[in-house]
Amino acid sequence: MKKILSLFIFIFATIYAHAQCEDHILETLKQTKVSYFQYVSEGGNANIYISYPFAGTTYKAIDDATGTEYTAVNSPLVNTMVIPVGVVNSARTFTLKMENGTCSVTHSEKPYIRPHAAPYLAIRMQNEWCASSGAIFFEMIGTGVNASDYNYYIKKENETHYNPTLLNPSEGVTNFISGKYIIKAVLKNPPHTEYEQVGNILPFDRKIEFDLKTFGGVCDNRPSIKVNVKKGAYPLWYSVYDKTGTTLIRPDQLSPVFEGLDPKTEYKVFVKDFCSVGGGNAENKNIITVDNQFKIWGVSTEGNWAGGLFLATHNDKQRCPTSMRIDYRFKGQNLKLQLPNRIPLPMRIEYTLTSPSGKTYSDDLQINTMDEFNKHIGIDQTHSLFMLYLRKFEIPNVGSSIAVEYGRWNFSANVTYCGQTINATGTANYGGLQEQLDKDSRLTTFFDVERDNQGVISDQCKEKVGIRTISSWKIHQQVYCIN
Repeated sequence: MKKILSLFIFIFATIYAHAQCEDHILETLKQTKVSYFQYVSEGGNANIYISYPFAGTTYKAIDDATGTEYTAVNSPLVNTMVIPVGVVNSARTFTLKMENGTCSVTHSEKPYIRPHAAPYLAIRMQNEWCASSGAIFFEMIGTGVNASDYNYYIKKENETHYNPTLLNPSEGVTNFISGKYIIKAVLKNPPHTEYEQVGNILPFDRKIEFDLKTFGGVCDNRPSIKVNVKKGAYPLWYSVYDKTGTTLIRPDQLSPVFEGLDPKTEYKVFVKDFCSVGGGNAENKNIITVDNQFKIWGVSTEGNWAGGLFLATHNDKQRCPTSMRIDYRFKGQNLKLQLPNRIPLPMRIEYTLTSPSGKTYSDDLQINTMDEFNKHIGIDQTHSLFMLYLRKFEIPNVGSSIAVEYGRWNFSANVTYCGQTINATGTANYGGLQEQLDKDSRLTTFFDVERDNQGVISDQCKEKVGIRTISSWKIHQQVYCIN
């Protein structure tokens, strides 16, 4: 009696990341190699297998119905961890999680394991990720079934005859190339019932594709190289040699970033995949490191793209300004050449802003994180400006905004980073409309002031005379305010 049932087990690679972590760890967890038997004997125990687990990673399976959590333990199988999930009396589904440091990843594949009472040949597929790395594991299951009562054979789907060599179900068959295979179990004693299953070992594109970027130093002129991987079988190892590829400069590491290298020096960077130990993929490229360094410095010029104090106003959709917008624009160097989130932290900025009336706005900013940095600082890569925002304050001693004042504003600051202190000063005049008229020849004014029916001049902006202006490049008239 022959029973044939085709079974294709696909382990999806799509996952969801729930926490920020380094890319190389995230990508390694994405490619976690998971397999399991879809059927087990009714009342029997089930396992979920992790092949070639990544060091420092905790693997968990959570029962979707009960919330019970199971953790992977070492397995007698080579390079394998197993998650025992207990007895299966009814269909069970699980959520798989991988945790490594700050990385927490949930696999999109949800193992679905069901009980089987009748005799059945169960198989577990391990897809190819290196050359000839596929595997098939198998066992006869069912109520009262003894797996040792059967002989097991294998053949390729397109082959006529089975290989006569008996297979050991406790070891499975390993080191197979991708393709379809048929496993057969034959009862040793009469009636010599046969059971077959078709398994498909899927291939994996192991080609490595990457590019290189070099970045200036942060606190010194010791540049970095970053490997940007576009394609590859993780985990990947990275190393740096001299330009000829003969002298090792940095040995294999999991991080794709090499820091503290020599400036204006040519290096050869190697990227090797997990399979390279057995003759897998290894690619290399050359790159010459840059000779630049992250720098800012204070300037004392009037505010413009050259740096210094910049003044403007917010009008909150009203005719007259209600609060000041003030930036101090430090000139910078190599700001846009740095690695993401590679600003020199911690950074301290002590500053005082003095209004024309003598009112002071001051603070001592301790910036330790990128979130704090982004709250107070902006980088204009186009003009190489490092801008300290002095608007819409959210600190108690200053209030919610800076009041509008016309006249000369002064600024002074000390910026400390990388063990050095940069002194900055700035001054700028805010003169309202008159200053705009002085600077912009396109504006033409006529002093037809607004009067009410008693002939009183309307004070559009409180304590200032309201006038109308018309520009040569706009048809409509607008109301502005001057002192």
